[in-house]
Amino acid sequence: MLAQKKIEINTSFVKKRNFIYFQYYRYIF
Repeated sequence: MLAQKKIEINTSFVKKRNFIYFQYYRYIF
């Protein structure tokens, strides 16, 4: 159960980070 929640937190963090990277690259180009 604890590992599952940890995975959910990690995936949400990665999605958020990817979204920020996407916005950053779109701003540059």
